[in-house]
Parts: sequence; C-alpha cells; structure tokens
Amino acid sequence: MTAVVDELDAMDEDPFTLDSFENLMRMHASKGKDFIIARVTTQDPNDGEKHYHSYYGAHQINKVLFRTQPDEGLLHRMKARNPLNNMLVVGDVHYYII
Repeated sequence: MTAVVDELDAMDEDPFTLDSFENLMRMHASKGKDFIIARVTTQDPNDGEKHYHSYYGAHQINKVLFRTQPDEGLLHRMKARNPLNNMLVVGDVHYYII
C-alpha cells in the first residue's frame, strides 16, 4: 500500500539547479534513470512542535549533508543547515524515487 506523504508541484524549482522538478524528472527519464527527491526537515526555533519540509534533488543536497573520507571508504552525515531557511536539519532525510 502506498501512502501520500506530501504533494509537490512539479513546476516548483529545485533551489540548487533553478530548474523545475518536472524538467529534472524528464531529463533523468530520457537517460533511463530514476530521479530522486530528498525531503529535508527543519524545526522552528520558537516552537519545537512546528516543522518545515524542503525538497531538493538528492544529488545536490547530499553534497551539503555528507562528507567522505575516500582513502578510508567512509561516508559521514554532517550537521548541516537547510540552504533555504538556514535552520539546522533535524531527523532523517527521506528520499523518494520518481
């Protein structure tokens, strides 16, 4: 069973590429690849019960969220801020294949 988590307008722009999610999905599909969207959560600094969600192409946001140590084969999740609102990313980042 599939559950709807949220709705995203395909004409919204990815904040990194400034291209619409629709165009990014089409570009990936034309190459026979899946497009992956990452859902990032931040917490309101004045109200701990309120959360905000931002969406990015996974490839771009992963460059902000992770660092590697290639010589040791390690990947680290970093403490990072959401580029859209400059608030700390909290919890897990959720990925969705389109």
